[in-house]
Amino acid sequence: MFDSEQQKKTLEILQAIIKRAWQDEAFKRALIENPIETIKKVTGAQVSLPTGKTLVVKDQTDENILYINIPAVPDVIAKKQGEVELSAAIRAVLGFNVLLDQTAASA
Repeated sequence: MFDSEQQKKTLEILQAIIKRAWQDEAFKRALIENPIETIKKVTGAQVSLPTGKTLVVKDQTDENILYINIPAVPDVIAKKQGEVELSAAIRAVLGFNVLLDQTAASA
């Protein structure tokens, strides 16, 4: 399932961070305000981001709201803007095929 031991460790750290944020409001606020420092302080893990990237943590715990995160367009897709390529990229990013009920939209 994982390409490397590092990916497995990263997933374990992320799971621990999310679990704690669900249970500890003060931790969640600190994580949102300063994610890199908070992760390092709590887990000892150093967050390494690619040059020019920023880590943003958003609180999406409101059960009455459904969120859609719009990811960056993958470089390979940005060069080919055809409908087939974009659909394939979206499925790859989501990890599944999205099915929407279009009856309401067409009514």
